[in-house]
Amino acid sequence: MKIDKSIIDLLKKHKQCDDVIICYKEVDSNLSRFGENRITQNMSKKIEEITVKAVKEERVGSAVTTKADRNSLLKTLKNAESIASTIPKDPEFMPPLQSRKCKDVNREVEATARITPLMKAKQILRIIERAKKKNAIAAGYFYNTKTTLSILNTKGFFCSHTLTNADFSITVSVGDSSGFADASDEDIKKIDAYRLFRTALHKAEIGINPVEIKPGNYSVLLEPIALGRLMWFLYFLMDKRTSDEGWSFFSKKEGKKIASTNITIFSDPYYPENPGIPFDFENDGIPLKKHIWIKNGVLNKLWTTRYWAKKKGIKATGVPSNLIMNGTNKTNEEIIKKVNYGLLVTRLWYIRFVNRKELILTGMTRDGLFLVENGKISKAVKNMRFNDSPFTILSTVKYLGKPERVEGKLLIPSIFAERFHFASTTKF
Repeated sequence: MKIDKSIIDLLKKHKQCDDVIICYKEVDSNLSRFGENRITQNMSKKIEEITVKAVKEERVGSAVTTKADRNSLLKTLKNAESIASTIPKDPEFMPPLQSRKCKDVNREVEATARITPLMKAKQILRIIERAKKKNAIAAGYFYNTKTTLSILNTKGFFCSHTLTNADFSITVSVGDSSGFADASDEDIKKIDAYRLFRTALHKAEIGINPVEIKPGNYSVLLEPIALGRLMWFLYFLMDKRTSDEGWSFFSKKEGKKIASTNITIFSDPYYPENPGIPFDFENDGIPLKKHIWIKNGVLNKLWTTRYWAKKKGIKATGVPSNLIMNGTNKTNEEIIKKVNYGLLVTRLWYIRFVNRKELILTGMTRDGLFLVENGKISKAVKNMRFNDSPFTILSTVKYLGKPERVEGKLLIPSIFAERFHFASTTKF
């Protein structure tokens, strides 16, 4: 399906409302799963949706179709207009954006879009055969997708972005131990599935026969995958509205120090090593720019929607499409050599809020927890539950590693922090 200005011209000609907004989303995804050393599933799915929004006297009605023919589009417009006529005015209404240029970023790699289940199966089977020889069990998935997002309206606004993505994730089990590795990128050629298998296998092999240690405060080396799970909470909660209304961790903290001076966190859709969508698809298509959220440990700004920005008399940032933390060229091995006593954390999961206002989280370690003594990994440790805030960690960061892309939108390093609270132990 091709979305262009001819569609908005058609709806503009037949509209019975003030303005029309079209949001188009096309996702072509292909997933291969494997478990217990065998390929278990191949799925392909294509989703095409056109959301038509009818704007009428500060009311917005929405209707969705999966067809782009003339009759379907006009019927969907009529449905949206009918909804707009029956709902109350939106007290937070913002008019459609005016015509403007949208600078795109190239994130489409044809090789990623074209990879077939057979091509992925060959890589997976090579890994499975090696796992069997090592008396290990491999499980995971290999995913590739192509996505197009477009927003256009009767004011002349038009932004469109196409991206591809490949993601390989693997868990390897050996005896009572497991290891994990994951990587994603727009370019399938940058995903080395066999190298990721070797990483997960190594973690599983050195994690056999873990010991139990007492809960308490520990220095920790969080690998990017582990830190990434915590960073998601920052990503979604750095909202100026919730801060201004007083129910956010960030309330009254703008301009104040909230992390170590070696921490800078920013968003930039045009950052070469971690590009993002150049407009806010969920919020009218606001063009996104570089914004520094935390600079040298100080909270610099929070993201804002158009409505809240207007209310406060500031510029809207939109919701960022990526998050980037500064780092160094240090490897994990180099950082470990500097650690006298602490824990190496591969991964965190089942993370939930304990106290949203104070940003206290709880969760578990998984797939590799190790004790580091005198600059070396000394033994594997049974998994532990943590109760702490990401900013407890970010306020005690001593060393930063080399940034890696994780979780699809994040470019973050390993960090060595001097305090992380573990509340209880487990039996595994």
